[in-house]
Amino acid sequence: MADVTWDEIRSLRADFLNLQLTETANKLSERNCVELIGLLVKEGLLNVIYTTDGKDIITEQRLIREILDEIYANGGRINIVDLAQHLKIDLTYIESKVGDVCKEDPTLQFTLGQFISAEYTNRLVEEINDMLVERGLISFSELIRQFDLPTEYLNSIVTNRIIGSSLHNIKFESGTLYTENYVRLQQNILIGYLQAAFLPVRVNEIIKNTRVNENLIQKTLKKLHGNICIFSRSIEQLIADNETNLADTLQRHLIRSLCSDMCDVIIREIDTSASAKTGQLSIEERNKIIQKMPESTRNHLSKVNESLNGKNAETTLTRLEDAAGELLQIILKRPNKKTEKDLILDIREKLKAKLTDEQDPAMILHLTITLLFYAVNNGRLIHAPGKAVPTLIKFLSKTLPSNINQRLYEMQEFVIQQSTAEVASTQLPNEKIEFIKKLGLNAKENMSFTSFSNDNNETS
Repeated sequence: MADVTWDEIRSLRADFLNLQLTETANKLSERNCVELIGLLVKEGLLNVIYTTDGKDIITEQRLIREILDEIYANGGRINIVDLAQHLKIDLTYIESKVGDVCKEDPTLQFTLGQFISAEYTNRLVEEINDMLVERGLISFSELIRQFDLPTEYLNSIVTNRIIGSSLHNIKFESGTLYTENYVRLQQNILIGYLQAAFLPVRVNEIIKNTRVNENLIQKTLKKLHGNICIFSRSIEQLIADNETNLADTLQRHLIRSLCSDMCDVIIREIDTSASAKTGQLSIEERNKIIQKMPESTRNHLSKVNESLNGKNAETTLTRLEDAAGELLQIILKRPNKKTEKDLILDIREKLKAKLTDEQDPAMILHLTITLLFYAVNNGRLIHAPGKAVPTLIKFLSKTLPSNINQRLYEMQEFVIQQSTAEVASTQLPNEKIEFIKKLGLNAKENMSFTSFSNDNNETS
């Protein structure tokens, strides 16, 4: 090939430029273009959408691309009404392409008329986390107002992204997000205020003078009290059914666990020095702390501490309620039918969530037995120690089908063998353990065990 000179290149460049600038007579008019497009549409060879002003047309595929561009140009979130106005496309066409747009970009969500991208969600999570680190406490309603987001979407973000993967121990209760650091700060404020007080002070005065969140002060007591009431109702029913041995076992466990925890909360609210010891206080430790208190306080707490060594959960609960009311001015009301139902459902869901993640066979059996009690005893729940599981299996055997009882006894025997060092290598087929777990996860009031009978026949 002969060498090309720069003069020849410049000449070719000039010729090309002239060619570009030259108007041709063989050019379609706008009318011709419209007619041609109309013909293609009529023949079904082309699908187009007209803009609302009638000046432009756009293909369906191009519309999807334009929608995606608008979403990203608006920071990853846009309402389809605004989208229709920006693109000058009728809203019905936008709505018809929602599925195609989300298919084109699987990271997009469409909720209550809004496209929301994964990038927007990530920025939202970071912003809420930053707000919580800075402020410690934010109400859910405030987040809804500030970000103007659908409640269901924001709730899923809070549940799955803020709480589920939080590095700051964020909690979400009673419509409020708060951090563990915030709780500790409130506790330190309370401790400082109480240590500086020379006379007993009422809770409402503490709230007024320290601006401590009232819900956080009362939350633990009310939660413990509600749970104790729920479990006590089940014990009362067992007593009415002449199941006194099982009822006594459950009462003693309830008193020594939740009732004792509730007593410790009251003591630590009154005497901050008791907070130095972590974990549950012993009867002797409580008595030592109580004896140093003023007479009126000492009388109430001594009665509570005395009942913690007894066997009557109702007596203990009544004394705890009196102590909370008189010493902390916190009125603890027994749950009505609606509140009781909500509490039971909440406890049941937490038990199921724990069972879902549980791998230890002993705990799987324990949780399943608790949920089965709920299923066959009119929606009642119990708080039982591990040692009561064999008794509960025997109790439930009166109601459960024989094939279910066989599986429970088999699992119980396996757990006992596993706890014995000599036969710790004993194994139970995984499908049998999963059967027990499935039994607990599907437990519901007035449930039918037919499907489990079928499962049993298949896996036997």
